[in-house]
Amino acid sequence: MTNRLSRSQVLLIGCAFVLDSTLISKPSLVIRDLRSDFWIGFAISGAYGLAVIVLYSILASRFPRRDLFDGLIAASPRFGRLLVGGYTLFFLGILLRDVRATSDFVKITLLPVTPIPVITSLLAICIYAIARHGKIVVARMSQLWQPMLILLILCLPIFLSSALVFENLLPVFQHSPRDVWKGSSHLISYAGEAIGIFMIATYRSWTMRYSIYSFMLGWFLLLVLTITVVLSMGIELPVRTLYPNYMMIRKVRLTDFLDRLDLPMVGVWLPAMMVKTSFGLYIAANGVARILPKLRLPMLTAIVCVAAAVCAVTLFQNAMQLFAYDRWFTPAAMAFQLALPALLLLVFRKRKKPPADWPAEAESTESY
Repeated sequence: MTNRLSRSQVLLIGCAFVLDSTLISKPSLVIRDLRSDFWIGFAISGAYGLAVIVLYSILASRFPRRDLFDGLIAASPRFGRLLVGGYTLFFLGILLRDVRATSDFVKITLLPVTPIPVITSLLAICIYAIARHGKIVVARMSQLWQPMLILLILCLPIFLSSALVFENLLPVFQHSPRDVWKGSSHLISYAGEAIGIFMIATYRSWTMRYSIYSFMLGWFLLLVLTITVVLSMGIELPVRTLYPNYMMIRKVRLTDFLDRLDLPMVGVWLPAMMVKTSFGLYIAANGVARILPKLRLPMLTAIVCVAAAVCAVTLFQNAMQLFAYDRWFTPAAMAFQLALPALLLLVFRKRKKPPADWPAEAESTESY
């Protein structure tokens, strides 16, 4: 069995990185700051995400037969391992944020009397069971759940067509550049999360075109979802709601006797979110495995999963603290997503020929 990801898998994985965790609560913050100009915030953060994708695509093309972790270590063993360590910490930060955000959502909307440690422990067990088998298994699960989530988002405007009020999109261009930046900043770090595909797939698996497609698909779906929220709920209600997308889908009614479709819809998003979180776990554990190659990846996956779950429970007292976490995490994300690849492009110049010790077709270094 090959360890290479197909381009369709890369397309869905990139879409999941951009979409699945962003839709939980970020749209309400953008609407709060920009109101009917929220689309400008999406445009600016989307342009940022495209710039990040292009930079990483050029950087990863320097190592066409390896993923970025392997390429950095092969080009400079010591400096490369230092960089991989930094990326590992970065994705660990994303992982514990996603674990806590998902746990808070489940507690607030589905299991209000269940303690957060119990929910987080069950979630950690699920994502470990997915991630421990490697990227191919996680990618195949993404092929199952991500298309269902995409179809669901595209159908929501149809389900809610009778409740859409297009006047909610007016007025436009009512905010200063400072307000626009403030609203856009809520999405900046999330827009750049698609760099995860460069850590798990070789250039032959994705190419720059497919990486851009994956980002644009996820960002387009997020914009469709946010527009539907504004059209169906107005401006004021999403601002006062922690999970506006969930409140919106509770309004879905099919005929006069079929309602409460929020549960099956959450039943599609939650597995897709766990698959996305499993990719974050795999990247963080695989980064440690590249630094310490003598340790087995499944054992490292368990250790990283437990560490992320413990941190997710202990570092946040409530769901609102995630917003403060995102505020200081955004500058760190911009450093890893934008500044660092620009610097690395100057350090790792394009080679005319690959080094002689590079294999003709690099395979994953997973060890089971």
